[in-house]
Amino acid sequence: MQRRFARCGRDIKRRARRRQYENMYWRSVAAVLIFGIGAAEATEWEAAGKQWWKHVEYLASDQLEGRQPGSSGYEKAAGYVAAQFDEAGLKPVLNGSYFQQVEFTQTSLDASKSSLSLVRNGQTFAVPVPMEALLGYSADSAASLEAPVVFAGYGLSIPEAHWDDLAGLGVKGAVVAFLTGGPDKIDGNLCSHYSSTEERWKAFRAAGAVGMIAIPDPKTMEIPWSRTALSWGEPHMSLADSSLSATRGLKFSAYWNPAEADDLLADSGHKFAQILDAAHGQQQLPRFRLASSMKATVSISNKNITSKNVCGLRAGEDPKLKDEYVVISAH
Repeated sequence: MQRRFARCGRDIKRRARRRQYENMYWRSVAAVLIFGIGAAEATEWEAAGKQWWKHVEYLASDQLEGRQPGSSGYEKAAGYVAAQFDEAGLKPVLNGSYFQQVEFTQTSLDASKSSLSLVRNGQTFAVPVPMEALLGYSADSAASLEAPVVFAGYGLSIPEAHWDDLAGLGVKGAVVAFLTGGPDKIDGNLCSHYSSTEERWKAFRAAGAVGMIAIPDPKTMEIPWSRTALSWGEPHMSLADSSLSATRGLKFSAYWNPAEADDLLADSGHKFAQILDAAHGQQQLPRFRLASSMKATVSISNKNITSKNVCGLRAGEDPKLKDEYVVISAH
């Protein structure tokens, strides 16, 4: 029987999977919400279900080509949702338009000019990407980097729970490696929040780290590595306003295949199986400096992309509450 500690790991994976599905289906969600306004009064629920499914079929169809921001497929999806807003009686609120322009930065990777290696005892060992690890890339990625690596348990810093895996560890100028998940003693919702990439990196950056390596617990991985690796190398999208970036200042990142984690931990005096045993037994995880340093070259190009939010307003009818707003977001 799976121990309760896994709930935090599941929360993290669900958050990641939810973000992925939002990217795929946010337009269909918006359409569903709009249709739901009228469908609430319908008595023929089978017909309502068929109409809902038509929205999904169109928005998930090949003709929209995945609806990547800035693409023609995305423009078609945005126009479709705006038409649903108009049909449902929602008012355009952006200078007579349903569309809000949003600026993005699209980061593309040149895999042929990018590499990842471990440097240990004067020797350099190439890390096969993406079989052994996924090399991260974003607008802030360093073109080249070599830094020591420190293993910081779960890598969590949670003031409310009086928990700090970074305390006294000394990670300035280093890459922080950690096991995903968290201890059972910490509330699942609290753990899930601080396990987000944004919160983890915020703590690492404040401590002076330059990057991070996430090692998933095989017991809570819901997507096999072979499938996860298929998405590596695809362009990444981020908000152009760097102040809104969840990973501002992140020079290096990697996602390590747990089946190959002992390569990362070699000569450190620790085995990945021992770390997992401690985690599964709700024991304190070790914290230590690895014998290997990380060396990476990342070749990226950035491109400015303009895309759209679709916004509409349904005015309230209650004389006392009509000036209060409920915001429903599909992304």
